[in-house]
Amino acid sequence: METRKIEPRDGAEVYVGARGHVCIKQVSGLGEEALIIMHRDDIPELIQHLQATYQEALDFVPEPEDRDA
Repeated sequence: METRKIEPRDGAEVYVGARGHVCIKQVSGLGEEALIIMHRDDIPELIQHLQATYQEALDFVPEPEDRDA
């Protein structure tokens, strides 16, 4: 099975685990590891949520910083 990576930043690895679950692993610059393990049946819904959240992120306009504070 193939592992796919997104770099730079902290990057992420996506792979199929030993029991057929979809795993997403990220190691921070400090060496801390975060792992998400999802049942393969939940992936289509996860993709829908990711696409919607991605669109929200694209549309996001941060509030201007208060330079007087």
